[in-house]
Amino acid sequence: MSEICGHVDSEVGDSEEDVDLFDLDLQYLEDVENSSGQKPHRRSAGDHPLKKWVPEINNYLTEMLHLEGCCGFDSGRCRFAHLLSTQSKMSGYEFYQSLARLTDNTSVHTPKDHYPAFMRIMRMWRHLKMLKRAGWGHEPGGVQATQPGSCAILCLVCPHPGKNLPPDWEKTPEDQRWIYRLFIRLDANFHLKRKKVSSDSIDPGLNHGYAYFVEEKAYKEYLSTYDSLVKEEQSTCNNHDVVKLPNIRGSVAGTAASGIGAVTCTHHDMRLPCSVGDLQKGEQ
Repeated sequence: MSEICGHVDSEVGDSEEDVDLFDLDLQYLEDVENSSGQKPHRRSAGDHPLKKWVPEINNYLTEMLHLEGCCGFDSGRCRFAHLLSTQSKMSGYEFYQSLARLTDNTSVHTPKDHYPAFMRIMRMWRHLKMLKRAGWGHEPGGVQATQPGSCAILCLVCPHPGKNLPPDWEKTPEDQRWIYRLFIRLDANFHLKRKKVSSDSIDPGLNHGYAYFVEEKAYKEYLSTYDSLVKEEQSTCNNHDVVKLPNIRGSVAGTAASGIGAVTCTHHDMRLPCSVGDLQKGEQ
């Protein structure tokens, strides 16, 4: 090994302490009956304002994992999976399969499949982190008191009255008001389709208009009011996708949304709060 790394025997010496570069404190997948012991929680300075809630993270996740039928995951592993997905673009499936391979790469003692439970846990973890970073962990009314769009990150460069504009910006002369103009655009993505669920009561969502997506119930009521007023464009073109796709409702079987539409900042490509909605009819 020393030859591969470019070291001679005399250079190796007593350097065994430097071998362990990353102290990740990760464990492999475990079943409920094989998990035992409590690990001490290491609270960081960023978690200090939530000191009443932070010590209960592991207990909360442990109970949730027990109900899901698996164990061996705590706040440290959730944090590691979350950071790995944002920094390396690794999907949840790839992360879980890596843990399964680390547990048993011979496929002789394959661990139980807890992938659906793991994905539910990570969705809950991301949601809790979003609420925490937006400061809603201190709200006396709980999560239900979260205001629409309050968890969204605003564009730091776009003009925001009362934040980054001078107090008398409204008195700016007409020929200079373009300095404080907000440039926005409409954009859509037709690849982000959403599958249908049995019902919202059985499979409810976690985010109800707290960040970028609009609140679904109010959004559906708005669509039902104005949907009949939109007239379909007629064309004599035969089987032309540009004309055909905008008027196809549910172009893919089993989907509740054919894509998403969003209002974004033109210059910096930032999403505005409550500016993203599902497309219900092809490209409309």
